[in-house]
Amino acid sequence: MLKTKKGKVAELARDVLLKVENLETCFFTPKGVVRAVDRVSLEVDQGEILGLVGESGSGKTITSLSVLGLVPKPAGKVVGGNIWFKGEDLLEKSEDQMRSLRGSQLTMIPQDPMTSLNPVFNLENQLSEPLILHQGLKGGKLRDRVIEMFKMVRIPSPLRRLKQYPHQFSGGMKQRAMIAMCLSCMPDLIIADEPTTALDVTIQAQILKLLKELQAKTRTAIIFITHDLGVVAGLCTKVAVMYGGMIVEQADVKSIFKSPLHPYTQGLIASVPRLGRKKERLFAIKGQPPNLLNPPSGCRFFPRCSIRVEKCGISLPPISEVEKGRLVRCFKPGPALGI
Repeated sequence: MLKTKKGKVAELARDVLLKVENLETCFFTPKGVVRAVDRVSLEVDQGEILGLVGESGSGKTITSLSVLGLVPKPAGKVVGGNIWFKGEDLLEKSEDQMRSLRGSQLTMIPQDPMTSLNPVFNLENQLSEPLILHQGLKGGKLRDRVIEMFKMVRIPSPLRRLKQYPHQFSGGMKQRAMIAMCLSCMPDLIIADEPTTALDVTIQAQILKLLKELQAKTRTAIIFITHDLGVVAGLCTKVAVMYGGMIVEQADVKSIFKSPLHPYTQGLIASVPRLGRKKERLFAIKGQPPNLLNPPSGCRFFPRCSIRVEKCGISLPPISEVEKGRLVRCFKPGPALGI
């Protein structure tokens, strides 16, 4: 059930945890208005892992910050749409109400744990904070819960590690500590903003395996933001591809990799290195992402698309369901058309 601003109630077709409808987030700068998120709609079910992919600057992080109510102010502002979480519109909530949700029901794993952990507090103090604020734990119960979380994310010798500071942890251990902090209150939704970018390949694999195991155990839904399609293939159940502040394609992960329909998605997948590839050079999408201060009048991908037609540069294609569960924003969707 969704309660609207006018008090009406809408019936949901399935058990949807998060439903974003026509979200618009802008930044008001001296040079003009930047439409960082433009009419974005997506859904996340209970226990689902949604991959949000696209080049840098495509709007992935701003979409997640909009959900969390953390869009940088005063320049940034959500100017349109709805964000339904467990049937309630987050955009109607006050800052105090959002603060009570963040850390308990909604959490975020940041991109760089090295700058997210406070260097002057030990790990016990930092992992205890959400448990004190949201669950009121103290004393022995609080300490036991922190140790339990350390064990859950497989930090060795948890009793000794409790009193250590972030600089005494490796990059992978810091990220495990951040995951423990995010899971401590057993949230319904975790937004992971490229949590493996700052880690080497071996540690990346360990963290991704850990995330997948913990998600299966706790049934927490995850929005996994990344530009690494290899990570998406191994972790996610559903994929939303963003370009120029918009979602251009949505489908289950198998369909995206087997038969991408949007030229941009095709280009992303074609640019991934593969064993046994005979071509000497990897495929590269020509041109640069659009300037969101002055985007193209038609399709955002029009200047870089190899199958464009005149109509693409005049009007924006609507996002439509071309197959059951498959959404694409293109006038000429089809397999392997743009590469």
